[in-house]
Amino acid sequence: MGMVSVASRIGAASSPFVVQMTRINSVLPFAFMGGLSFIGAIMCWVLPETLGKKTAEVMEDTEKEDGIYPLNLNNNEITVEL
Repeated sequence: MGMVSVASRIGAASSPFVVQMTRINSVLPFAFMGGLSFIGAIMCWVLPETLGKKTAEVMEDTEKEDGIYPLNLNNNEITVEL
């Protein structure tokens, strides 16, 4: 949720500059926003497929499925639970 808030604030702060792009070329704001949409689509395209897979109910399920094992930091020692 924090990254969405940051992205919305960046978008709100940059919107006057996008409007000012019409001074250079009237199509430039549309091309800029279309380019950002295209980048977003490419980023979504590389997401893993989840159709037909069991969804994780708790964090331990995601750690086991992804092959990421939790680290224990006890007495300044790093151990890995398998």
